Amino acid sequence: MKKNKNSFISVLLSNNLVLFCVSLFIAFGIWFITSSLDTASNADTNSVISNLPVTITLSEEANKAGLKVIDADKIKASVEVSGNRLSIGSLSSEDIEVYALDSTSINAPGNYTLDLMAKKKGVKQNYNFVGDVSPKSVSVRVDKMMSLDRNIESELVCKVNKGYYANTALSETKVTISGPQEEVSKVNRVVVRGILESKSTSEVKQDFELIFLDQNDNPITLTLAEPSITQVTATLKPLPTKKVKLGVEVVNAPKDYPKIKIEPSEIEIAAEKEKLDALKGNVLNIGTIDFSEFLNKKETVEFDILVIGEYENTNKNAKRAKVSIDLSDYSTKMFTIDSYVSQNIDLDKYNIDYNNAKTTVTICGPEDTISKMKASDVISKVDFMQHEENSDNSGKDGNKSSSKSSEGEYQQSLENIGNKEMTWELPVTLELKKGYEDCWIYGKYKITATVTKKK
Repeated sequence: MKKNKNSFISVLLSNNLVLFCVSLFIAFGIWFITSSLDTASNADTNSVISNLPVTITLSEEANKAGLKVIDADKIKASVEVSGNRLSIGSLSSEDIEVYALDSTSINAPGNYTLDLMAKKKGVKQNYNFVGDVSPKSVSVRVDKMMSLDRNIESELVCKVNKGYYANTALSETKVTISGPQEEVSKVNRVVVRGILESKSTSEVKQDFELIFLDQNDNPITLTLAEPSITQVTATLKPLPTKKVKLGVEVVNAPKDYPKIKIEPSEIEIAAEKEKLDALKGNVLNIGTIDFSEFLNKKETVEFDILVIGEYENTNKNAKRAKVSIDLSDYSTKMFTIDSYVSQNIDLDKYNIDYNNAKTTVTICGPEDTISKMKASDVISKVDFMQHEENSDNSGKDGNKSSSKSSEGEYQQSLENIGNKEMTWELPVTLELKKGYEDCWIYGKYKITATVTKKK
């Protein structure tokens, strides 16, 4: 039986008519399937293209004024399109532009509602829009962009053990707020608030959020503006304290000058223990008093005392110290000096011409002392190493130069003189002869000298 079946199949396969019919049937099947698929792909269908950016074009006037649409990149829209599956299946934001109507009429900051439209762009055109853009309109904020720097103020409540001072430092002292002018300009102060405590002598650190305040000290929530930082790390270091008297260093002073008064006369300071122990006589110098700046009258000078070198004033209300001295019992006398002692220059090699310079100086002192003083009692010295060069012949182009010389540079300047004429501006150092120690010289003086090399 099996043999007969195989013989029947062999007869069919060897029959050309049968083979032709089978081939025709297969071809028809392939055509039918292909036609069905092509019909399906060419059939019209609808699709929604989402997350499309919105183009908002402002007027030239608005652009010149620096106006911007706030968060324009976050405004998105969607459109429904129809077309055959092959055409709309490949559409993207590169093929469709959603734009705002009438945005070019905006020329001032404010809130605006703009209608949206869509249009085709690019080479793909075989599709249609169905209905309106979604959403039909958007609300936008137009404003100038600005950046504002604000100091970060600490309003922390710091707690340390008795006898210690809470030395506090923030990891950042400034913050930059950037964004719309309307919101950024409301930020009047930036602070950190909270409690920072050390129950030992050890340093502690803690993070605190920045608080943005308006001019009435009300907190502001930034919605469109962005700060460069949002928090800082506060470091609390307990420092030992000590009460000290305040003093000043005195220069160019006469003998037995009147008592100097300092207010406040003493403060409490905080520093590392070894720094406190290093203070001699419990006196902290806050600055220098130069008598050459004083005439015969009551003089007052102020110094900052919140931080004095490595020492910190624990009383933040005592920001400055007033230093006063009453010199009104002294008299003054003026002299004209026309003779100068030249220093640090070889007069055998160089000619010095002071151009008949006359220097009028003021001397202060007790009346009975300066009444006996003569111009010859004032010695004036000119140190050429301290010269400031001012020469029209210093170079081929005639440019002037100005410099204060080191010893090496000074010697080079002398060598460079050659056949040129150099004009130097020099400080004049004044001294009083013996017997006038209770007087002082008021002011600083300079002179101009011409230097040439001897032939």
